[in-house]
Amino acid sequence: MKHFVLILILFLTVHSIFPLQGVAENSRNEFPSEDQAVSTPPEFFESDQSPMRGIIVRSLYNQDYPNNSGDTTADLHGQAKKIVEFAKEYHYNTLFFEVSPRADAMYRSGFLPASRYMCLSEGNFSFTDPLKIMIEKAKKEKLDVFALISPFYAGEVTDSYSKRSPVTQHPDWFITQGDSLYFDPSNPSVQNYWVNAVKELADKYQISGILFSQIDFPGTSENPHDLKHIEQMIVRCAEAAKQASPELYVGVSASHALIDSPSGQQFLSSVAEQMDYIVPVMDVSVSSPDNYQSYLSRWKDLSKHSKTVLVTQNIAKKVQAPLTEPLIFGDKRELNYQIFANKLTGSRGFILDSYRDTLPYASFISQELNSIPDFKINNQKGTNRSGKIVLAASDPLIFTAFRNYCITGQCDPNLPLFINEQPVQNISKDGYFSVYVPLERGANSFQFRQGDEYEKLMIYMSRKISSAPYAIDDILPQSVFPPKDEILFEGSGLKLSCIAPYGGTVTAHFQGNTYLLSPEKELTEKDVGRPVKYSIEIHPESSDHALTKNLGKVSYTLSYQDFTSKYRSSGEVYLVGSSSRLAVRVDNSFGHVYHTPSKYTAIGNLPAGASDFASLTNNNFFRLQSGGYIHRSDVSIVEGFVDIEKSMETVAIQTNERGENLIFFGLEGVPYHVSFAKESGVLTLKIYNLSNMPKTLSHLSSRLFKEISVEPDEANGALTIKFRLNPSEILWGYHVSYQNGNMVLECRTPPKLESSEKPLSNLCIVIDPGHGGADTGALGVLGKKGLPEKDITLAYAQALRHRLELLGAEVHMTRADDTIMAQEDRVLYSDFKEADFFLAFHLNSTELKDDVREDSGLQVFSNYELSRDFGYLLYHKLVRRLRVTPGGFSSNDLSIVQVPLARSAIILPGNIASPEDYGRIIDPIEIYKTSCLISDSIIQYLSEVEK
Repeated sequence: MKHFVLILILFLTVHSIFPLQGVAENSRNEFPSEDQAVSTPPEFFESDQSPMRGIIVRSLYNQDYPNNSGDTTADLHGQAKKIVEFAKEYHYNTLFFEVSPRADAMYRSGFLPASRYMCLSEGNFSFTDPLKIMIEKAKKEKLDVFALISPFYAGEVTDSYSKRSPVTQHPDWFITQGDSLYFDPSNPSVQNYWVNAVKELADKYQISGILFSQIDFPGTSENPHDLKHIEQMIVRCAEAAKQASPELYVGVSASHALIDSPSGQQFLSSVAEQMDYIVPVMDVSVSSPDNYQSYLSRWKDLSKHSKTVLVTQNIAKKVQAPLTEPLIFGDKRELNYQIFANKLTGSRGFILDSYRDTLPYASFISQELNSIPDFKINNQKGTNRSGKIVLAASDPLIFTAFRNYCITGQCDPNLPLFINEQPVQNISKDGYFSVYVPLERGANSFQFRQGDEYEKLMIYMSRKISSAPYAIDDILPQSVFPPKDEILFEGSGLKLSCIAPYGGTVTAHFQGNTYLLSPEKELTEKDVGRPVKYSIEIHPESSDHALTKNLGKVSYTLSYQDFTSKYRSSGEVYLVGSSSRLAVRVDNSFGHVYHTPSKYTAIGNLPAGASDFASLTNNNFFRLQSGGYIHRSDVSIVEGFVDIEKSMETVAIQTNERGENLIFFGLEGVPYHVSFAKESGVLTLKIYNLSNMPKTLSHLSSRLFKEISVEPDEANGALTIKFRLNPSEILWGYHVSYQNGNMVLECRTPPKLESSEKPLSNLCIVIDPGHGGADTGALGVLGKKGLPEKDITLAYAQALRHRLELLGAEVHMTRADDTIMAQEDRVLYSDFKEADFFLAFHLNSTELKDDVREDSGLQVFSNYELSRDFGYLLYHKLVRRLRVTPGGFSSNDLSIVQVPLARSAIILPGNIASPEDYGRIIDPIEIYKTSCLISDSIIQYLSEVEK
């Protein structure tokens, strides 16, 4: 036994002095491999349906694996298992293990010295084999292992090298670049050395492929002579690997320095034809001036004529590095954006560098791996790829009454553009442009020139010409009174009228009576046929002064030059008796109530069935007794005996998981106003048209509200109820509806975030893409040749839906295709779904008479009462992360954000008519980024609410 121990010590001593080195054939005999067969070819090289999802495992400086130099076999098994389990959990399918970090080996090699990151001292014999252990663990989980080799980098000049290192043994093999040492690829001995090392590796280990990295060390990209030798060496190594294992996949990675130089491009084209895959090291962000997509397209074009597969290497450590670092991405979702860009460009996958640097972003990235968004936007429509000038105008001749005109279009962004030989300044990086020109009366000619390309446009400016004909031979249908329902108060006169040709006979038939109408102007025989207004004033009476009656429509008959025609009014006449009152009832899904008689700022909404006394204001609105104005198209006239007052007797509270419902029995149909003051925490409900009301509601017991007080106004039949929140509670939203003869006030508390990868599992969100169907919305820089607003808003909605569903939310869209929905129904749909968030997409636009340069940038609007904080957070996150022109945030009473049950916002990503905005808002990457940022804003907002 003692002799055996002495022999073993002698063996280890000898091999520590004379490391195992020799030809590959000898090494196979000394280190027989248990698994000689190569694994099944990875799917991502056979089909783009299963993209590569790789992750680099760095061994240099013991970054990832092994954790320490001299780790035991048991240590290595544990470390490898942890890495493989991580890869499996987060959906990676390939590990790129750095097997030669510095002219050495992380495995048992007969050529390369054992790495100092594996042994305690470089070149020493080791019983451990990190590569073999990693392959063993990966195979059990059906992961592929590729060997990552740096065949040129040998370390730093200041590093210490052992006697077994080729740096010490063959100093003539190396060249110095700055502070680093590199193998000289022009040296035949260097090439032979690496050919044998690669052949040995491919022959001994069951790897799926090899990736040669850092092939473009400093100084090589501009030197065709060096690049020729690099290509020669890499190709020889690839051939040696294939000879040892024919099914092995061999590729190279390189930086942008190569593709930025002509000699580098030629080198890469030649190498790409001889490799299975090529890997650009993508160290630029999707938001940088020399952006990710641009570089990726160039790499794609490089390999499009060969069978080479394009896979990107993405740098995780640049996502969020210290602020002193000059080149960082600064966005935790940057890798997600890059992965999405890969899909758009046709890349077969990605390799994240590296395991340790990826750990903080693992959950963000994994969300995208199995579900990349697929929203429909034809961002190529109208895109100028021919280098020609494209004008938005569909016709070379335009007629206008504007004194100024904004001409827009697209050109080659790399060449100067001229209009009437004057340079055009406002050209975006995508080539979109606008020119704001003054017009003179008559013909205005404009010629655009770019290089040898010309495009002409003629704009004819003239005064507006009246569209009314000089002579007519029939009644003008649009002039027939009343065009809409007309209100007549008993005792008032009613004027029946229409426009017909002079010289004819016009009669009106109303309530069984026939009336002869007279021209309002005295004309002569020479004016026969000229349009003139015929009218007569009548005084209808009511047989029951306490009723409001529908007197019906008015019919008109014209006899003119042996021709007779008849027309009937679109509207009906309602007579309000002297003892009755005018009342209206909401007969649409709901009616918007506005502060002023215009469709801009709303007080709130009244549900279908709500009735109130009203007075006439103008042709379009009624003024309600309860306050505010409602559009006539939203209501109908209450007929008969008007009795809309109700008696309030009983109120009850129902508690549920998300808050409380206050039930006002018997008050279905009464009008109300409800508002919330966040600063004071008071929800105010004012109910109108009450014939009886309580003096107190002290009997109500509420968890949500600490105090419920009433302020009766019996003289005006109104009751104000104030609900004061408990300090520990938050009012998320409220909603009033009529149910089973009662009025119900629903008060909701905030939804809760889930502590998982699907934090929005408790949320319901409605997304509203503006416009649709026949309503195209605004046209952009390219007019009808480009994308209309409806297509762009739908793409934003589809991308956001994908993102929110990925986070667990229940998502509904007001339209999922090119259909149309009334604006009122969009809001009603959100209430019906009891949404927690209502998010609408629209785009800004600019009239052709205005200068688009003065109106660009991203905007957000939100409801003032409850959504102001959310809208503000959302706006600033979008502006900051998208790096767009701030267009402004506004918290107001726009009718579209009157969704008090939900947090609501309108997002306007930009101005569709702006050259700077248009290219950005149709960019799929920007659309995807916007969806991520909106989702992040929701999560951040909810987390702050919970605090």
